[in-house]
Amino acid sequence: MSIIFVSILIFSSYLALANPDDPVYQIIGFAQDFETGLPISAGNVTAIVKETGEMNTSNIANGYFEVNLSSILDYTKNRFTIGLFLNTSNEEAGYSQLKIGRGSYSPQSQVCSEKLWHFSGRVVDSETGQLVDGKVRVSVKGTSEVNSTNFSNGICDIYFSPCLVSGQIYTFEFFILSEDKKSYMFLDQVAK
Repeated sequence: MSIIFVSILIFSSYLALANPDDPVYQIIGFAQDFETGLPISAGNVTAIVKETGEMNTSNIANGYFEVNLSSILDYTKNRFTIGLFLNTSNEEAGYSQLKIGRGSYSPQSQVCSEKLWHFSGRVVDSETGQLVDGKVRVSVKGTSEVNSTNFSNGICDIYFSPCLVSGQIYTFEFFILSEDKKSYMFLDQVAK
């Protein structure tokens, strides 16, 4: 999976029960490019119940999507979190998270799993505008996992396999070192 450093996607969604007696949650939404406001023409949206790992995926067509997500959790008795992860046909990504229900939060029964993340981008000296050589380190806030690699000619490409819980939002922390200059960047993403 390739994640761009700057998210250019926004999407909105709402949640409804398909049938009050059947815990199938219907998530309907619209995805658009943040910069242009144009609908995302194609891609998919995955909805994940963070507490249980239940998930389903649906396609995006002209910005619109609808995901039907079955869950053993009952919103009238428990609170829980649904993570939404969006991928476009251009390999761009976006995310959102819904917290629903009433009462106490459902216990977390899902455990973390390692999944491969791929981050790529360009590193430019902010004073000269020139592409630089250096080292990039990525970690996830709240975990001890880290990976680092060298880059040259401003082209940064790093793979990372942390153990994360699907549906949870995590903050990826990037530390970039080039000669005597340091830079930090933070990126929130829903784990898939």
